[in-house]
Amino acid sequence: MGLKARAANKKQKNETSEPAGINDFDEANMATIMLKNTTGENGEATEVDELEGIFDSAMGELGADSTERALTLLRGTIHECDRILRLHHHDANEVPLEPKFYYIYGTALYSITELAEEVDEATKERKEYLELALERLDQACGAITGAEPFAWRVHLGMAKASLELLAFNGDDSLDAPLQSLDSALAAMEHDPTTQTDTESLAIVDLVLSFADSRRFPPPLNARLVAWGETKLRAILKDSQEADARYLLARALWLQASELLEAQEDEDEDEEEEEEDDGEGIAERLKIKDLLSKANELLEDGASSDALLLRGEVILNLGN
Repeated sequence: MGLKARAANKKQKNETSEPAGINDFDEANMATIMLKNTTGENGEATEVDELEGIFDSAMGELGADSTERALTLLRGTIHECDRILRLHHHDANEVPLEPKFYYIYGTALYSITELAEEVDEATKERKEYLELALERLDQACGAITGAEPFAWRVHLGMAKASLELLAFNGDDSLDAPLQSLDSALAAMEHDPTTQTDTESLAIVDLVLSFADSRRFPPPLNARLVAWGETKLRAILKDSQEADARYLLARALWLQASELLEAQEDEDEDEEEEEEDDGEGIAERLKIKDLLSKANELLEDGASSDALLLRGEVILNLGN
């Protein structure tokens, strides 16, 4: 049964509901997965340890752009999460499941949505995955202390799911996702395996990509870009890393592009242009200033992304 068929049969969502598409998982594939050798107190791998092994394999396949196998492993992860959750409630266990379980569950659900566009899945179904992903990640967030190595990933997952849902629902508040992003950056120091500067820049890049997608109204895009610019300027106080300079240039270019588009719309109305001539000149000067600063930041950029962006900036300056 395919994902769409499962979505059609879904009657209600509750604590133990199984998301659409889980029955697509071929359990024979599970036999090929090498589980982690971590062990519990009794010397044997715990269910969450084994679940983490499947999950890590899925994330590895995502990193390798192996879509088909990543989907199989993600469905396997969700299948096991649902089974564990059902058993937990069936046994009336008063001991809550550990936060890592909910982190894995929520992240697997969100990761499925990242692949959904590639496998041409229904928008409605993708939204259901996002809603359940956010619910599970919120459960993880409520159970962590903040010092866990994966805590920042929980907050980041909540931010990503919230932003995607905001685009779906047309909400006008960025407070929740931006707060989650701030929490992710703050909690990152507790993960000794993470390169803080690299991951911080990756988060800013993600935020700028959301703004660049134009899936939000201009005021929300502007707020996303402003958040990214603030973080980048703080980073550049201590380092002149090329990636940070490129991202700051991108933030400035996005601001200039938004102003350019708004100005082009106003220029279509000649009467309005005459009335607001002084304001129009001020806006053009601001656009030029933003583009000039972006160009300066990109002067020493050697990456393909930096060179392409500089071409866009110079083209805009020429116009």
